[in-house]
Amino acid sequence: MSKNNELEASIKEHVTKEMNAINVPKGLKEEMWMQVQSAHKKRKLTINVFPYIAAIACLIIFIPLVLSGLPTKMASGDLSGQSFAISTPDPNSSPDKLYSIMTIEFIDNETVSTARYGEGTYELNDDELILYYENDNEYVEIRFTLEESDKAGSEYLAEINEVIFEMEDYDKVSYYRNLANTFYHRSGVFFVKK
Repeated sequence: MSKNNELEASIKEHVTKEMNAINVPKGLKEEMWMQVQSAHKKRKLTINVFPYIAAIACLIIFIPLVLSGLPTKMASGDLSGQSFAISTPDPNSSPDKLYSIMTIEFIDNETVSTARYGEGTYELNDDELILYYENDNEYVEIRFTLEESDKAGSEYLAEINEVIFEMEDYDKVSYYRNLANTFYHRSGVFFVKK
Protein backbone atom coordinates (compact mmCIF):
# COMPACT_ATOMS: atom_id res chain seq x y z
CA MET A 1 0.00 0.00 0.00
CA SER A 2 2.88 2.38 0.76
CA LYS A 3 4.33 1.79 -2.74
CA ASN A 4 1.04 2.99 -4.21
CA ASN A 5 1.14 6.08 -1.99
CA GLU A 6 4.76 6.79 -2.98
CA LEU A 7 3.92 6.26 -6.66
CA GLU A 8 0.89 8.51 -6.38
CA ALA A 9 2.93 11.21 -4.62
CA SER A 10 5.67 11.10 -7.27
CA ILE A 11 3.09 11.28 -10.09
CA LYS A 12 1.37 14.19 -8.35
CA GLU A 13 4.71 15.96 -7.94
CA HIS A 14 5.61 15.35 -11.58
CA VAL A 15 2.21 16.58 -12.84
CA THR A 16 2.43 19.65 -10.59
CA LYS A 17 5.89 20.54 -11.98
CA GLU A 18 4.70 20.07 -15.56
CA MET A 19 1.57 22.15 -14.99
CA ASN A 20 3.57 24.94 -13.39
CA ALA A 21 5.92 24.90 -16.38
CA ILE A 22 3.05 25.57 -18.80
CA ASN A 23 2.01 29.17 -19.23
CA VAL A 24 -1.75 28.94 -19.03
CA PRO A 25 -4.23 31.34 -17.50
CA LYS A 26 -4.37 30.78 -13.75
CA GLY A 27 -8.03 29.63 -13.46
CA LEU A 28 -7.62 26.97 -16.16
CA LYS A 29 -4.79 25.18 -14.29
CA GLU A 30 -6.90 24.80 -11.15
CA GLU A 31 -9.88 23.56 -13.17
CA MET A 32 -7.75 20.91 -14.93
CA TRP A 33 -6.24 19.83 -11.64
CA MET A 34 -9.70 19.40 -10.04
CA GLN A 35 -10.81 17.18 -12.95
CA VAL A 36 -7.75 14.94 -12.58
CA GLN A 37 -8.31 14.59 -8.82
CA SER A 38 -12.06 13.80 -9.06
CA ALA A 39 -11.50 11.14 -11.77
CA HIS A 40 -8.93 9.43 -9.54
CA LYS A 41 -11.31 9.41 -6.53
CA LYS A 42 -14.13 7.84 -8.59
CA ARG A 43 -11.86 5.05 -9.83
CA LYS A 44 -10.61 4.34 -6.29
CA LEU A 45 -14.17 4.04 -4.96
CA THR A 46 -15.10 1.50 -7.67
CA ILE A 47 -12.01 -0.60 -6.93
CA ASN A 48 -12.78 -0.67 -3.17
CA VAL A 49 -16.47 -1.64 -3.62
CA PHE A 50 -16.00 -4.35 -6.28
CA PRO A 51 -14.87 -7.19 -3.92
CA TYR A 52 -17.93 -6.66 -1.72
CA ILE A 53 -20.30 -6.74 -4.69
CA ALA A 54 -18.64 -9.93 -5.98
CA ALA A 55 -18.88 -11.61 -2.56
CA ILE A 56 -22.58 -10.76 -2.21
CA ALA A 57 -23.29 -12.05 -5.73
CA CYS A 58 -21.52 -15.35 -4.93
CA LEU A 59 -23.54 -15.75 -1.72
CA ILE A 60 -26.79 -15.08 -3.56
CA ILE A 61 -25.93 -17.79 -6.09
CA PHE A 62 -24.40 -20.44 -3.81
CA ILE A 63 -26.73 -20.38 -0.77
CA PRO A 64 -29.75 -21.74 -2.70
CA LEU A 65 -27.52 -24.33 -4.41
CA VAL A 66 -26.15 -25.59 -1.10
CA LEU A 67 -29.56 -25.62 0.58
CA SER A 68 -31.13 -27.57 -2.28
CA GLY A 69 -28.47 -30.28 -1.90
CA LEU A 70 -29.11 -30.89 1.80
CA PRO A 71 -31.37 -33.75 2.85
CA THR A 72 -34.84 -32.79 3.92
CA LYS A 73 -35.15 -32.59 7.68
CA MET A 74 -38.11 -34.02 9.58
CA ALA A 75 -40.02 -32.10 12.21
CA SER A 76 -40.22 -33.49 15.75
CA GLY A 77 -43.26 -35.68 16.39
CA ASP A 78 -43.85 -36.51 12.71
CA LEU A 79 -44.04 -40.26 13.32
CA SER A 80 -46.77 -40.41 15.97
CA GLY A 81 -49.61 -42.77 14.95
CA GLN A 82 -47.74 -44.21 11.95
CA SER A 83 -46.58 -47.76 11.19
CA PHE A 84 -43.59 -48.72 9.06
CA ALA A 85 -42.01 -51.90 7.78
CA ILE A 86 -38.26 -51.57 8.38
CA SER A 87 -36.86 -53.08 5.18
CA THR A 88 -33.67 -53.81 3.28
CA PRO A 89 -33.10 -54.77 -0.36
CA ASP A 90 -34.10 -58.43 -0.83
CA PRO A 91 -30.88 -60.49 -1.25
CA ASN A 92 -32.73 -63.18 -3.25
CA SER A 93 -34.21 -60.88 -5.90
CA SER A 94 -33.56 -57.56 -7.61
CA PRO A 95 -32.12 -54.67 -5.55
CA ASP A 96 -35.33 -52.71 -6.21
CA LYS A 97 -37.43 -55.16 -4.20
CA LEU A 98 -37.48 -54.63 -0.42
CA TYR A 99 -37.52 -57.34 2.25
CA SER A 100 -39.23 -56.48 5.58
CA ILE A 101 -37.11 -57.09 8.71
CA MET A 102 -39.77 -55.99 11.20
CA THR A 103 -42.83 -53.78 11.54
CA ILE A 104 -42.66 -50.85 13.94
CA GLU A 105 -45.56 -48.71 15.17
CA PHE A 106 -45.12 -45.23 16.63
CA ILE A 107 -47.99 -45.13 19.12
CA ASP A 108 -47.61 -41.58 20.44
CA ASN A 109 -44.87 -38.95 20.79
CA GLU A 110 -42.63 -41.26 22.81
CA THR A 111 -43.84 -44.88 22.63
CA VAL A 112 -42.88 -47.35 19.91
CA SER A 113 -44.05 -50.94 19.56
CA THR A 114 -43.08 -54.08 17.63
CA ALA A 115 -44.81 -57.46 17.63
CA ARG A 116 -41.66 -59.33 18.67
CA TYR A 117 -39.98 -56.91 21.11
CA GLY A 118 -43.01 -55.19 22.64
CA GLU A 119 -43.01 -51.55 23.64
CA GLY A 120 -40.05 -49.24 23.82
CA THR A 121 -39.55 -45.50 23.61
CA TYR A 122 -38.22 -43.19 20.93
CA GLU A 123 -36.99 -39.66 20.37
CA LEU A 124 -37.18 -37.75 17.11
CA ASN A 125 -34.97 -34.65 16.99
CA ASP A 126 -34.88 -33.03 13.55
CA ASP A 127 -33.61 -35.89 11.39
CA GLU A 128 -32.29 -38.15 14.18
CA LEU A 129 -34.45 -41.06 15.38
CA ILE A 130 -33.38 -42.94 18.52
CA LEU A 131 -35.10 -46.18 19.60
CA TYR A 132 -34.77 -47.40 23.20
CA TYR A 133 -35.71 -50.85 24.52
CA GLU A 134 -34.90 -51.98 28.05
CA ASN A 135 -35.81 -54.45 30.78
CA ASP A 136 -34.25 -55.37 34.14
CA ASN A 137 -31.26 -57.03 32.48
CA GLU A 138 -30.82 -55.41 29.04
CA TYR A 139 -30.64 -52.06 27.31
CA VAL A 140 -30.68 -51.39 23.53
CA GLU A 141 -30.28 -48.02 21.84
CA ILE A 142 -30.38 -47.67 18.05
CA ARG A 143 -29.63 -44.31 16.41
CA PHE A 144 -30.75 -43.50 12.87
CA THR A 145 -30.41 -40.46 10.63
CA LEU A 146 -33.61 -40.16 8.59
CA GLU A 147 -34.09 -38.49 5.24
CA GLU A 148 -36.83 -38.72 2.67
CA SER A 149 -36.30 -41.68 0.36
CA ASP A 150 -36.47 -41.55 -3.42
CA LYS A 151 -36.83 -45.35 -3.62
CA ALA A 152 -40.27 -46.44 -4.83
CA GLY A 153 -42.52 -47.53 -1.97
CA SER A 154 -40.19 -46.26 0.75
CA GLU A 155 -41.02 -43.23 2.88
CA TYR A 156 -37.61 -42.74 4.56
CA LEU A 157 -34.02 -43.86 4.16
CA ALA A 158 -32.51 -44.45 7.61
CA GLU A 159 -28.74 -44.50 8.03
CA ILE A 160 -27.78 -46.53 11.10
CA ASN A 161 -25.34 -44.42 13.10
CA GLU A 162 -24.93 -46.43 16.30
CA VAL A 163 -26.22 -49.57 18.02
CA ILE A 164 -25.66 -49.91 21.77
CA PHE A 165 -26.46 -53.20 23.53
CA GLU A 166 -25.78 -53.70 27.23
CA MET A 167 -26.57 -56.78 29.32
CA GLU A 168 -25.91 -57.11 33.06
CA ASP A 169 -26.23 -60.89 33.54
CA TYR A 170 -25.24 -63.00 30.52
CA ASP A 171 -26.52 -66.16 32.22
CA LYS A 172 -30.11 -64.92 31.81
CA VAL A 173 -32.15 -65.21 28.62
CA SER A 174 -31.70 -62.25 26.27
CA TYR A 175 -34.81 -60.64 24.79
CA TYR A 176 -33.12 -57.82 22.89
CA ARG A 177 -29.83 -59.29 21.59
CA ASN A 178 -31.48 -60.25 18.28
CA LEU A 179 -32.88 -56.73 17.95
CA ALA A 180 -29.39 -55.26 18.34
CA ASN A 181 -27.87 -57.85 15.97
CA THR A 182 -30.50 -57.02 13.34
CA PHE A 183 -28.96 -53.56 12.97
CA TYR A 184 -25.27 -54.11 13.92
CA HIS A 185 -23.91 -54.97 10.48
CA ARG A 186 -26.21 -52.83 8.35
CA SER A 187 -25.39 -49.36 7.17
CA GLY A 188 -28.96 -48.37 6.41
CA VAL A 189 -32.57 -49.48 6.10
CA PHE A 190 -35.76 -48.21 4.49
CA PHE A 191 -38.94 -47.25 6.35
CA VAL A 192 -41.89 -48.39 4.20
CA LYS A 193 -45.20 -46.89 5.34
CA LYS A 194 -47.88 -49.48 6.23
